[in-house]
Amino acid sequence: MRFTIWVAIFLVFCMAGFAYAGNYTSSAHGDSTYGVSRSAMSGYVTGNCAHCHEMHASVEGVTSTPYPYALFYSNYVSQTDLVCLQCHDGTTSVSSRAITNRSYSYRAGGWTADTISSVKSSFDTSVEASAHNLSDILSFIQTQSWGFNSSSTPCVACHSPHYAQGDPFNAPSSPKTSSTRGWPLTRPSKHGSTNSADFLWGDDSGEKMSDYVGALTYQAPYRYGSTSAYEPDGSTTTNGSNLTDMNTLCLDCHSSDMSSYGLNNTPIDWSTNGDKHGLAGADGGIDIKGPFSGSNYGSYVLACTDCHEPHGAPNIMLIRQEVNGDYLKDANDNLAHITNYGSSSNVSNQLGYLCRRCHIDDADYYNNPSYRNRWQYVHHYSPDAPYSRRRCGRCHYSYPINCTDCHYHGAVDPKGTGRKTF
Repeated sequence: MRFTIWVAIFLVFCMAGFAYAGNYTSSAHGDSTYGVSRSAMSGYVTGNCAHCHEMHASVEGVTSTPYPYALFYSNYVSQTDLVCLQCHDGTTSVSSRAITNRSYSYRAGGWTADTISSVKSSFDTSVEASAHNLSDILSFIQTQSWGFNSSSTPCVACHSPHYAQGDPFNAPSSPKTSSTRGWPLTRPSKHGSTNSADFLWGDDSGEKMSDYVGALTYQAPYRYGSTSAYEPDGSTTTNGSNLTDMNTLCLDCHSSDMSSYGLNNTPIDWSTNGDKHGLAGADGGIDIKGPFSGSNYGSYVLACTDCHEPHGAPNIMLIRQEVNGDYLKDANDNLAHITNYGSSSNVSNQLGYLCRRCHIDDADYYNNPSYRNRWQYVHHYSPDAPYSRRRCGRCHYSYPINCTDCHYHGAVDPKGTGRKTF
C-alpha cells in the first residue's frame, strides 16, 4: 500500500509538471518551454525528469535493459552512440524537436557559415578531422578522485545535466549575445560537489578570464567580419569579464600527462613558468595583429577556446575554423583546412593558417595575399628576428619548414636561441 502511494505521488509530479526545486528549472534540460521532451513520453510536460529517467527503467526505453541511473539508454556505447546523443543529434528521432548545437566558431565567433549543427556530428570523426575522444574521457575521469565511475556518461565530465544552461540560452540557431548568455559548464574536478557555487563554472566571480589573468591581460578576439564586436557575445567587452575561465576548466584534465591517450606535448603548463600563450611573458618579438597591441608586449594570456573547439573541428587538434574575426584561408581566399602537421617526408606549414589569424605573416607585411602563410619577415626581418639571413642551411633542410618543428605546447627553440616558441 505504501509503495502504491509513493508511485502515485511520483506520477503526480511527472504528469502535472510540478515545480522542481533548485537550479534544474533554470537549466537547459529543465526549462518548461525548451527543456527535455522525448517524443515517446507523451503526456509528460517539457522539462520533466521522466524524459531522461524512467521509473524502474521500464516505461519507454529503447530496450528493456535497465540502464544505470534509470536512464532510458546506455551511458556509453561508442563515440557517436550514448544517451546524450540520442537527443543531441539534430533530428527528431528521439527528441520531440531537433536540437541544434552549433560550433564555438559559430556561437562565440559569429561565423554563421559554419555547418556543424549538432553535438553528435561534432564528435563524429568520419565527418570532422578531430574530436574529443569520449572513450578516453570516460577512462580518464574514472582514474581521478572526482566521483565518476564506469556508469558515468563522458559528457557529464564537463556538463552537469541538471544545471547546464544553453549558451546562447533558448536561441540555439543564433550566435550568442549579451542578453542570451548561458553557462553550460561544470568543472570535472567539482563533479558531485554540494556547494552551489560549483554547480556551474563561469557564472560566478572568480570564474572568468578577467579573474584568471591577475596582473596580466586577456584581450577578447574580434568577432567574424568586425573590428568593433568581440567574442564571446558580440559586445564591446574585451577584458574577459564575460568569458568563462576556460583554462582552469580544461586544465583539470590537460595538466596531466595525456601521452597514453595519444596526445603529445602534455601535460600543458599554462602557468608563469610555462607557455607564453599562457601566463608566461613573451620572451621575444610577437609581431601581432589587432586587437592585440605591441604596447601590451609580454602580458597577454589566451583562453583555450580562442583557438580550439570544445567538441570537434574540421581541423586536427580541435583547431577552430574561424579565429579572431576571419576564417582560416589560403592565398586564394579559399577555406583552408589543417589536416596534418607534416613530417620529414611530407613537410607542411598548415598550422600557419591558424597562427596568421593573430600574427603577422609575409602577406600582411608585404601587403600581398599570395604570400599568405609565409613567414620570412617574422623569422628574418622583424626588429628582433631570431635568425640570421646568412645561415640558411641551419634550418632550411626543406621548404616550407613544418611549423611544429619549433612551435607546440611546451616548446623551446631547438635552433639554440633559447626562446620559448609557443
